[in-house]
Amino acid sequence: MLTEFFRINNHLLYMGTAIQDAGGMTPVFYMFADRQKVYDVVEAITGFRMHPAWFRIGGTAADLPNGWQKLVREFLDWMPSRLKEYKKAALENSVMIGRTRNVAQYDAKQALAWGVTGTGLRATGIDFDIRKARPYSGYENFDFEVPVCYHGDAYDRILVHYEEIWQSMRIIEQCLNNMPSGAYKADH
Repeated sequence: MLTEFFRINNHLLYMGTAIQDAGGMTPVFYMFADRQKVYDVVEAITGFRMHPAWFRIGGTAADLPNGWQKLVREFLDWMPSRLKEYKKAALENSVMIGRTRNVAQYDAKQALAWGVTGTGLRATGIDFDIRKARPYSGYENFDFEVPVCYHGDAYDRILVHYEEIWQSMRIIEQCLNNMPSGAYKADH
Protein backbone atom coordinates (compact mmCIF):
# COMPACT_ATOMS: atom_id res chain seq x y z
CA MET A 1 0.00 0.00 0.00
CA LEU A 2 2.72 2.47 0.93
CA THR A 3 4.73 1.57 -2.14
CA GLU A 4 1.79 2.68 -4.24
CA PHE A 5 1.47 5.91 -2.26
CA PHE A 6 5.15 6.54 -3.02
CA ARG A 7 4.47 5.78 -6.70
CA ILE A 8 1.62 8.33 -6.77
CA ASN A 9 3.88 10.90 -5.13
CA ASN A 10 6.61 10.26 -7.69
CA HIS A 11 4.22 10.42 -10.61
CA LEU A 12 2.69 13.71 -9.43
CA LEU A 13 6.19 15.17 -9.30
CA TYR A 14 6.96 13.89 -12.80
CA MET A 15 3.72 15.14 -14.31
CA GLY A 16 3.82 18.53 -12.61
CA THR A 17 7.36 19.28 -13.68
CA ALA A 18 6.81 17.88 -17.18
CA ILE A 19 3.82 20.17 -17.63
CA GLN A 20 5.86 23.06 -16.25
CA ASP A 21 8.67 22.31 -18.71
CA ALA A 22 6.10 22.53 -21.51
CA GLY A 23 5.04 25.98 -20.30
CA GLY A 24 2.14 25.29 -17.94
CA MET A 25 2.79 26.87 -14.55
CA THR A 26 -0.39 26.24 -12.53
CA PRO A 27 -0.56 22.40 -12.47
CA VAL A 28 2.82 22.00 -10.79
CA PHE A 29 1.60 24.00 -7.79
CA TYR A 30 -1.59 21.93 -7.52
CA MET A 31 0.33 18.68 -7.88
CA PHE A 32 2.79 19.72 -5.20
CA ALA A 33 -0.16 20.44 -2.91
CA ASP A 34 -1.53 16.99 -3.73
CA ARG A 35 1.82 15.47 -2.90
CA GLN A 36 1.47 16.98 0.57
CA LYS A 37 -1.71 14.95 1.00
CA VAL A 38 0.27 11.83 0.15
CA TYR A 39 2.94 12.86 2.63
CA ASP A 40 0.25 13.35 5.28
CA VAL A 41 -0.85 9.72 4.89
CA VAL A 42 2.74 8.45 4.81
CA GLU A 43 3.65 10.45 7.92
CA ALA A 44 0.56 9.31 9.82
CA ILE A 45 1.42 5.68 9.12
CA THR A 46 5.22 5.71 9.38
CA GLY A 47 6.02 8.72 11.54
CA PHE A 48 8.08 10.42 8.83
CA ARG A 49 7.29 12.25 5.61
CA MET A 50 9.97 11.92 2.95
CA HIS A 51 12.27 9.09 4.00
CA PRO A 52 10.25 6.94 6.38
CA ALA A 53 12.61 3.91 6.56
CA TRP A 54 9.43 1.86 6.87
CA PHE A 55 10.29 -1.38 5.11
CA ARG A 56 12.34 -4.09 6.80
CA ILE A 57 13.51 -7.49 5.66
CA GLY A 58 10.58 -9.68 6.62
CA GLY A 59 8.09 -6.87 7.21
CA THR A 60 7.77 -3.27 8.28
CA ALA A 61 9.12 -1.10 11.11
CA ALA A 62 5.78 -1.02 12.94
CA ASP A 63 2.17 -2.04 12.67
CA LEU A 64 -0.39 0.20 11.01
CA PRO A 65 -1.62 2.82 13.48
CA ASN A 66 -5.20 3.17 14.64
CA GLY A 67 -7.22 5.22 12.17
CA TRP A 68 -5.10 4.50 9.10
CA GLN A 69 -8.17 3.31 7.18
CA LYS A 70 -9.88 6.70 7.51
CA LEU A 71 -6.84 8.56 6.13
CA VAL A 72 -6.50 6.19 3.19
CA ARG A 73 -10.24 6.31 2.44
CA GLU A 74 -10.25 10.12 2.51
CA PHE A 75 -7.35 10.21 0.04
CA LEU A 76 -9.00 7.69 -2.30
CA ASP A 77 -12.26 9.64 -2.22
CA TRP A 78 -10.52 12.97 -2.86
CA MET A 79 -7.89 12.17 -5.52
CA PRO A 80 -10.06 11.08 -8.50
CA SER A 81 -11.60 14.54 -8.94
CA ARG A 82 -8.11 16.06 -8.94
CA LEU A 83 -6.91 13.66 -11.61
CA LYS A 84 -9.93 14.45 -13.77
CA GLU A 85 -9.15 18.17 -13.42
CA TYR A 86 -5.54 17.57 -14.48
CA LYS A 87 -6.64 15.65 -17.52
CA LYS A 88 -9.06 18.35 -18.61
CA ALA A 89 -6.91 21.37 -17.76
CA ALA A 90 -3.47 20.13 -18.74
CA LEU A 91 -3.35 16.81 -20.54
CA GLU A 92 -6.13 17.62 -23.01
CA ASN A 93 -4.86 21.18 -23.49
CA SER A 94 -3.98 21.82 -27.14
CA VAL A 95 -0.87 23.83 -26.22
CA MET A 96 0.38 21.00 -23.97
CA ILE A 97 -0.26 18.42 -26.68
CA GLY A 98 1.39 20.62 -29.31
CA ARG A 99 4.51 21.05 -27.19
CA THR A 100 4.92 17.39 -26.21
CA ARG A 101 3.47 15.23 -29.03
CA ASN A 102 6.30 13.87 -31.26
CA VAL A 103 8.86 15.56 -28.98
CA ALA A 104 11.80 13.58 -27.57
CA GLN A 105 10.38 10.54 -29.31
CA TYR A 106 12.00 7.13 -29.34
CA ASP A 107 10.70 3.72 -30.32
CA ALA A 108 10.66 0.37 -28.53
CA LYS A 109 13.84 -0.82 -30.23
CA GLN A 110 15.74 2.29 -29.14
CA ALA A 111 14.28 2.09 -25.63
CA LEU A 112 15.53 -1.48 -25.23
CA ALA A 113 18.95 -0.64 -26.66
CA TRP A 114 19.27 2.28 -24.24
CA GLY A 115 18.12 0.29 -21.22
CA VAL A 116 14.95 2.34 -20.70
CA THR A 117 12.66 0.84 -18.07
CA GLY A 118 9.38 1.62 -16.35
CA THR A 119 7.05 4.26 -17.72
CA GLY A 120 9.53 5.32 -20.41
CA LEU A 121 9.52 1.79 -21.79
CA ARG A 122 5.76 1.38 -21.53
CA ALA A 123 5.29 4.64 -23.49
CA THR A 124 6.79 2.83 -26.52
CA GLY A 125 4.21 0.05 -26.53
CA ILE A 126 6.12 -2.54 -24.52
CA ASP A 127 3.77 -4.06 -21.98
CA PHE A 128 6.28 -4.86 -19.24
CA ASP A 129 5.85 -4.11 -15.56
CA ILE A 130 8.02 -6.03 -13.12
CA ARG A 131 5.09 -6.13 -10.67
CA LYS A 132 3.22 -8.29 -13.21
CA ALA A 133 6.12 -10.12 -14.88
CA ARG A 134 7.86 -11.17 -11.65
CA PRO A 135 5.52 -10.27 -8.79
CA TYR A 136 7.08 -9.38 -5.46
CA SER A 137 5.69 -8.18 -2.12
CA GLY A 138 2.29 -9.72 -2.86
CA TYR A 139 1.62 -7.95 -6.16
CA GLU A 140 0.35 -11.23 -7.56
CA ASN A 141 -2.68 -10.78 -5.28
CA PHE A 142 -3.77 -7.47 -6.78
CA ASP A 143 -5.93 -6.71 -9.78
CA PHE A 144 -4.47 -3.85 -11.82
CA GLU A 145 -3.70 -2.99 -15.42
CA VAL A 146 -0.39 -1.98 -16.94
CA PRO A 147 -0.90 1.30 -18.84
CA VAL A 148 0.79 1.33 -22.23
CA CYS A 149 1.06 4.03 -24.91
CA TYR A 150 2.64 3.71 -28.34
CA HIS A 151 4.21 6.94 -29.61
CA GLY A 152 7.22 6.96 -27.27
CA ASP A 153 7.13 10.74 -27.05
CA ALA A 154 7.06 13.18 -24.15
CA TYR A 155 3.26 13.27 -24.20
CA ASP A 156 2.87 9.50 -23.94
CA ARG A 157 5.36 9.33 -21.09
CA ILE A 158 3.19 11.81 -19.18
CA LEU A 159 0.05 9.81 -20.04
CA VAL A 160 1.55 6.57 -18.75
CA HIS A 161 2.36 8.29 -15.45
CA TYR A 162 -1.18 9.66 -15.29
CA GLU A 163 -2.79 6.28 -15.93
CA GLU A 164 -0.48 4.59 -13.43
CA ILE A 165 -1.79 6.87 -10.69
CA TRP A 166 -5.26 5.47 -11.34
CA GLN A 167 -3.87 1.93 -11.13
CA SER A 168 -2.03 2.74 -7.91
CA MET A 169 -5.30 3.91 -6.42
CA ARG A 170 -6.90 0.59 -7.48
CA ILE A 171 -4.16 -1.27 -5.63
CA ILE A 172 -4.45 0.95 -2.54
CA GLU A 173 -8.23 0.38 -2.52
CA GLN A 174 -7.64 -3.37 -2.55
CA CYS A 175 -5.16 -3.01 0.31
CA LEU A 176 -7.66 -0.96 2.27
CA ASN A 177 -10.41 -3.53 1.78
CA ASN A 178 -8.28 -6.63 2.33
CA MET A 179 -5.54 -5.73 4.81
CA PRO A 180 -4.87 -8.90 6.81
CA SER A 181 -4.50 -8.88 10.54
CA GLY A 182 -1.54 -10.47 12.26
CA ALA A 183 2.15 -9.86 12.65
CA TYR A 184 3.69 -6.99 10.70
CA LYS A 185 7.13 -8.60 10.60
CA ALA A 186 8.56 -12.08 10.63
CA ASP A 187 9.76 -13.29 14.02
CA HIS A 188 12.94 -14.97 12.79
